[in-house]
Amino acid sequence: MKNKLKLLLITINILIGLIIITCDLNNGTFSPTHEHKWGGWTQTTPPTCTEAGIKTKVCTLDPSHIDTETQVGDPALGHDWEILSGTASTCITNGNGHDKCKRCGHEENGELPLDPNNHDWEILFGTGSNCTFHGNGHGKCRLCGGEEIGELPLVPSTHSWGNWVLKTPATCSTAGMETRTCILNATHEETKPISINPTAHDSGEWIITKPATSTETGARELSCTLCGAVLNTDTIPMIVPIIVPGASFNQKMLWLISNAQSNGYYTIEVDSDNTISPQTLSFSGRSNINITLIGIGAKRTFSLSANGSMFTIESSITLILDNNLELHGRNGNSSFLIQVNSGGKFIINNGIKITGNNGGVDVANNGSFTMNGGEISENNGKGVNINNGIFTMNSGIIKNNTSSGTSNGPVTGGGVCLTGGTFTMNGGEISNNTISGNSGSISGGGVRVTSGTFIMNNGKISSNSAIFGGGVCITSGTFIMNSGEISNNTLSNNSIGPTSGGGVYMSGGTFIMDGGEISNNTVSYNSISPTSGGGGVDLRGGTFTMNGGEISGNSSDIGGGVRVSSGTYTMSGGKISGNSSVVGGGVYVDKDGNFTFSGGDILKNSSQTKGGGVYVNSSIFNKIGGTIFGYVLGDINSNFVKNSSGVIQQNQGHAVITDHSNSIYIMGKDSTSGSTDNLSFNGRVNPPAWGGSWDY
Repeated sequence: MKNKLKLLLITINILIGLIIITCDLNNGTFSPTHEHKWGGWTQTTPPTCTEAGIKTKVCTLDPSHIDTETQVGDPALGHDWEILSGTASTCITNGNGHDKCKRCGHEENGELPLDPNNHDWEILFGTGSNCTFHGNGHGKCRLCGGEEIGELPLVPSTHSWGNWVLKTPATCSTAGMETRTCILNATHEETKPISINPTAHDSGEWIITKPATSTETGARELSCTLCGAVLNTDTIPMIVPIIVPGASFNQKMLWLISNAQSNGYYTIEVDSDNTISPQTLSFSGRSNINITLIGIGAKRTFSLSANGSMFTIESSITLILDNNLELHGRNGNSSFLIQVNSGGKFIINNGIKITGNNGGVDVANNGSFTMNGGEISENNGKGVNINNGIFTMNSGIIKNNTSSGTSNGPVTGGGVCLTGGTFTMNGGEISNNTISGNSGSISGGGVRVTSGTFIMNNGKISSNSAIFGGGVCITSGTFIMNSGEISNNTLSNNSIGPTSGGGVYMSGGTFIMDGGEISNNTVSYNSISPTSGGGGVDLRGGTFTMNGGEISGNSSDIGGGVRVSSGTYTMSGGKISGNSSVVGGGVYVDKDGNFTFSGGDILKNSSQTKGGGVYVNSSIFNKIGGTIFGYVLGDINSNFVKNSSGVIQQNQGHAVITDHSNSIYIMGKDSTSGSTDNLSFNGRVNPPAWGGSWDY
């Protein structure tokens, strides 16, 4: 009985064992499930350039089980190098240069690592691999001798390229690009640059560079929008103006008022003398109207019948006086003969004269006046007054205008007065204009700059007269002298005190001298104040910067060439030459002045008492370059001190002398101070400070 019971238990255990199926070890423990029935291998992680792929098989009896068996799938692909420069690596040789993987973007510079997948397969039998599909058969690498049988590795560099397709055309300024796509795999693409094509321009619209007028042709040009090259130019024909009909000037003006159109050009032929009342050129609701007056036959005269401006030119109107006309004003007239208001334009050409009025031309608030010829003369007041306007003088002459007064108010700018705005002088002459009277501010016989900018590119300011600044007076604003001359101007004797600045007088503002000359100006001896000075330039405030040009042949009691009463005078180039005075032949630096000399030459100047080249009166002097010539017998470049009897005076500073309230600190140099011989003196302190190689 016991044996039967034992046999029964054994049988039951066997049956239970047949039913129970055990599973593989899972996380280090066994789980009683079933015997796996594995499916096929499936690549669940594809290979990358540097990592092999992963293949997985799953139990088909219970796919909910996470248990898997894995094995290495496809090998790492290796980099698919695009050679940016240099040579690519193969399975046996290192490349060198700069490569970039098309697949992962990795870059290598210098010696590149071996590429174990870059074989040169010889297919012994079967089909070869390419960039997308595996070959199958027997391949042998021609480089390393390695062999593969069965499914061969991909060859990333083996493509089947389509035709090149233009992607970006080349232009005159940028390179273009062509692309081609692999027929086997459209994601594989190759590009190549197209060189810049210097003729592949993109022409824009015609641009007018010079509008045509009734007297000049215009111009236009066609340019490339990419590189800016001018592709073509064209001439715009002159505009044929409408000849205004009418038997008299007044009838012609009435026709204009009724018939003139915007952007129109009209010519009034003046064939007789006319006496006219003040005219205002303004056309309601119309703009950009151009009116030319031209004399026919003999010179034609316009006379003003009543006080006021003969022509007031309003915004968007241009008045041109072209030839053979003379405009006469009235001596008692309080208005300028020509008034140019904001936005108006006034042009005079050869053969025009504006005369006989209390003032010639007034240019206000962005109005403009262009003088291409003709003359503004013999007015009892300023020839041209610029009040925040624009005056361009290309030719012609402003002469013999006179301003005078007896009160304490200012009388300024005989030829031209600039108060804001711009005066550009490209040619012509401002001469023989005079300011006189007992005022303490009678200044600027030729030109006065109260504010604004005066640019002198050429022309002449000469033979004018005033008490301060015979040629030019600057109280504020900027004067830029690039060329031209300020010459032969004088200061008139008077009963109110010293006169100064024969060529240029400054009480403020900025003067920049890059070229031209200030020459042969004179400050005459004044019995009321024998300390008048600055034959060429008298600086009493502001800054004078001399980079070039020449100040020569000027004379005065003090500072024949330049007197620096106060303010700062800086000289880095040019010449101060051949000037004469009682003291400080070339330059006189007074107590409140500063003179810095870093370049150029001071030569051929003379003084009767002290400082043939430079006299420094208890002020600040710094020489850090340039040459101040001393006295050498027979040397024509010498500066010298020679008394009124013609006797050379030694130890009085042929080159430079300094003065001080304490006479023991007088410093002097009779010999030449060359470009490397620096000198300095500060006489505003006691004792003074000095440096450099002085003679005594």
